[in-house]
Amino acid sequence: MQKANMTLFRNHYLNVCCFLSLIFGHQVLAQDNWHVNKIDASLLTDTDVVIRLSEKYWEIESKGQAKYVHRQVITILNEAGENKYGESLVRYDKFTKIATMEGFFYDQSGKLLKKIKKSDIQDFSYGIGGDEITDGRMKLMGFGKKNHAYPYTIEYVYEVKDKNLMFYPQWSPASESRASVEKSTYTIKAPAGFQFKYK
Repeated sequence: MQKANMTLFRNHYLNVCCFLSLIFGHQVLAQDNWHVNKIDASLLTDTDVVIRLSEKYWEIESKGQAKYVHRQVITILNEAGENKYGESLVRYDKFTKIATMEGFFYDQSGKLLKKIKKSDIQDFSYGIGGDEITDGRMKLMGFGKKNHAYPYTIEYVYEVKDKNLMFYPQWSPASESRASVEKSTYTIKAPAGFQFKYK
């Protein structure tokens, strides 16, 4: 196993595990209790959300196909956080196929209250003006806005199969400002002997 350690972010990030790995087995990280009182108090200052867990897993299955799995568990603290992180958007086209999309809703005690249904997932074209100029589409899942008391926690998981290997998925602990992070990981699995380049 080879690991390249990345920079440890200090501002609002507690024990952020940021690594890039070439491995021969998928390391599964999980936490069963998403109770809000498990969040360190230092992560609740000047923030709209706490990213409890973000896992990105990129498996190169062959020269022409890869599998990408993204899991995020996010505690929403207020309306601003809901607007930024309340939904999950997955793009797809003729090269990228969505295998699964799942969503889970927890109250502030960590109790599971809802699951995303297939009928809850919306499907859109993102061609110019909504026209079918390209075959690019996107699926959107969420539990609605201003429907729940804050704070609450959502978990989104999706898997895609990708035949376009020119670019690998990007990684960042948080995609928006005013977001604290407990843990974020990016794992890459490659065949034996695969020459992987990174900076």
